[in-house]
Amino acid sequence: ARGELINVKQAVSAARGRADDAVVQAEKLTDEIREARSLEHAMSTDESLATANQKSQERRAFMGEMEKALADKLDLESSTRKLESMIDDLQRKAHLQAKVAASARRQADHSMSIADQLEEHALEEREAADLRMAACIKAKITVESSDAVLTSTEAQLAEAERAAVEADELALESRERADQLAKEAEEIQDLASLEENVRLAKALQEEAHVIYEGAKESQEEALERSAKAKQVHETNCLNLANLERDAMAELLRKESAQQAESLAVNACENAQALSVQVDELETKCDEAKALAAEKSAALVIANRYKEKSTRVQLLSPSLAKSTLIHSTNMRNWDKSFRLPNYALHSIPDKRVVERAERGKEEWRRWVEFNKTHFSRTYPESASRNYNPLLPWAMGCQFVSMNFIRNKFMLLNDGRFRENGGQGYVLKPEYLREDS
Repeated sequence: ARGELINVKQAVSAARGRADDAVVQAEKLTDEIREARSLEHAMSTDESLATANQKSQERRAFMGEMEKALADKLDLESSTRKLESMIDDLQRKAHLQAKVAASARRQADHSMSIADQLEEHALEEREAADLRMAACIKAKITVESSDAVLTSTEAQLAEAERAAVEADELALESRERADQLAKEAEEIQDLASLEENVRLAKALQEEAHVIYEGAKESQEEALERSAKAKQVHETNCLNLANLERDAMAELLRKESAQQAESLAVNACENAQALSVQVDELETKCDEAKALAAEKSAALVIANRYKEKSTRVQLLSPSLAKSTLIHSTNMRNWDKSFRLPNYALHSIPDKRVVERAERGKEEWRRWVEFNKTHFSRTYPESASRNYNPLLPWAMGCQFVSMNFIRNKFMLLNDGRFRENGGQGYVLKPEYLREDS
């Protein structure tokens, strides 16, 4: 659409140029007709009629070309309107895309905030996992020490059981020895030796009983220690199982945290991509707005030209003979320099300042134009004045002012008092002649 609009603009400019050239040629032919009519008394009737007919035919031909150019311009204006409607649709689409981009940007910002929260949560979970891992290592060390204590207790218990078995065996041997001694005492008549043997046997039996009781107590103590060790071992096993479960849960949390981190990274990347797309869409939207503004301005100028062209009327020959200066529109300097010397440009004060600010080349070309043509400046508003020094410095012949008493009006009055208030002051030489 942009390329088509540029082509249509170029075609409109070409049609406008053709129309302007036709108008200029028609004006030249009108001037030639006037000159021919003014020289009727010096020429024969046939020659004057032939010249007038020839010029009239040429003028009709140029008028036909001008009408053709105007028809082309109208067709191109309709194409311009179609393209403008298309650009309006594109602008609406760009506006919708800008809304979508803004929503995507908000979603991206929300995703980035969620990613930051997930990252903080992952760091906290990582610290907790490190603490749990340290506790798990300590629990493993405790279980290993408890396993060593349990092994030692089991060895003591086995030793106590062995001592109890030995005590039982010794008691049985003592009982058997006592029974044997009792039998021998029945057979032997010597009671003193028998009593001595009985006393020794009882002493041995008492010693064996003491040993048995000690072994029994040792066995009970060993059983108690073994039960406590088993309880500690079971508790440590439970703690180990809990720690392993916590470690597994922590691993799962780490994996989920890593997944969340990867999702957050993807969300950030998507947000950055969306941000780039938003910037591109905003750039396209700005370009479309600038193009639409340019087209609307061109449309306004075209409508003004169309409206003015409908008001164009053929100039009466008698009026043309009595008119010295003809006003023409300012297009560009190349066309302005090709205009006849009696052509005049009327320019408002703001455009004078704009053209002066374009640089030395613009200033120089305007001065050169004013050496061979006429130009007039005027204030755009009837309620204010402007500084006349700038157009005077550019060589403008007619600097119009509002009759408002202010410093600019006083400056204008003082300028023309130089020539006695006659309304005309000769320009400096460098503004009149080539240097």
